[in-house]
Amino acid sequence: MTMAGKKSLNDVGAASGRLHSTYEAAIRFSTTSVTPAPPASAIIQRLAEQEATVNPLLTGGAGLTSGMTRVLRNAASSSLGAWNGVRTDFDAAVQPYIDKINAVNDFGRKKAEIEKNTNDRVEKVHKQAEAERKYVDCKLEMERAERQFDELLTRAGGRPVNSFCATPGYKVLLIGIGLIEWLINYDSFLAWTGIPALAVGFTVGIAGAVAFASHFHGEYLKQRNSRFGPASESKGRDITVVLLNSATLLIAVTVAGWARYTLAMRSIGVQGPTIKLEGMGGDLPNPLTDVYFSLGINLIVWLIGLMVAFASADENHVLLSAWKDRRSGRRLFHKVNKPWEDEIKIIQAQGARDLNELIAATNHARIEVKEQRDMFDQVGLREEGIYTTLANQLQDTLDMYRFTLGNLLAQNGHKVVVDGRECSGDEYQNLAMSLDSKSLRRILE
Repeated sequence: MTMAGKKSLNDVGAASGRLHSTYEAAIRFSTTSVTPAPPASAIIQRLAEQEATVNPLLTGGAGLTSGMTRVLRNAASSSLGAWNGVRTDFDAAVQPYIDKINAVNDFGRKKAEIEKNTNDRVEKVHKQAEAERKYVDCKLEMERAERQFDELLTRAGGRPVNSFCATPGYKVLLIGIGLIEWLINYDSFLAWTGIPALAVGFTVGIAGAVAFASHFHGEYLKQRNSRFGPASESKGRDITVVLLNSATLLIAVTVAGWARYTLAMRSIGVQGPTIKLEGMGGDLPNPLTDVYFSLGINLIVWLIGLMVAFASADENHVLLSAWKDRRSGRRLFHKVNKPWEDEIKIIQAQGARDLNELIAATNHARIEVKEQRDMFDQVGLREEGIYTTLANQLQDTLDMYRFTLGNLLAQNGHKVVVDGRECSGDEYQNLAMSLDSKSLRRILE
């Protein structure tokens, strides 16, 4: 080490040289070097006889008995001595790089842990929300409205719902109708009352009456079949609504006409609600002309509003009402759910940040120890091949022990338990048992 506490170039070169030499030794190691010597048949016979006296005989994973495991472990351990020495030398040489190698190799596991932790936290928030009564009530109401709308939409053949009358754009159109009424009637009300505030009140009232009357008349005209048909359940109420709006419109137009008439009378210098034109000369204008024109404009505005409402409403008022209920339910649930949704977004953002940091660190480590990781993986593959070869060579020993033990069990009538199920000696002899690298590693643990 240098005085600065860092490795010198010689140290680095020596470590790299040791790693390459141990790697080459591991790669050159031949699988034929781990050929096990078959255990003596007397040993197998003796261990099998001891186990056959137990009734029932309990086995471990894959039907292996303790005696069978002992025989296989001894045969494998004696054959792996040379390889274990080579692998130990390589592991010591690769130790300075092992943390970064593991960081790359463990990326999938760590990624899964981050995702699981994020999902667990999100699930916890969901459970906390479900424990809140208001949240549950709003969710149930939203789901009820969703089901009801879906059912009605299915009955209607799945056609699109004309819901423009329930949008802000339609409200803007109604306000526009009210503004037109303002331009038509304000001056006459101001001249009639002489008080601006009172004139504003009359004008707003007339504008609202015309706008709402046009809305209800147009909507109910569009929905005449569903509202006033034989299957309607609200026919009486709907007729009342139409009559009230019609009466309101009539009163509003009458008041507007009266104010315009009064203004016209004052414009020719005559006081009072009536006037006789005979004998006054042909130069005096007829006050009723302005009144008729004003009433006509008011009715035209109402008619325009009616057509807009007719075009903006759905023909089935029940379906439209269900659509509004669904929208209201969604909005209310969204309002109640928003704090929980915000918390979930924070958790998901934290999970995404942790995952990005893991990806960045893994990519950096992958580049930095690419050569050493390739060596580590190659040595791992060579070891896997050695264990697979050894497992194949030990298969005969496994079969010999199984047949010997099964024969003894068949002779004394004892049973052997395999994966929780009792088997006879004959069944145990015919049991499919095979060794592979994984099962051999478990035996050697």
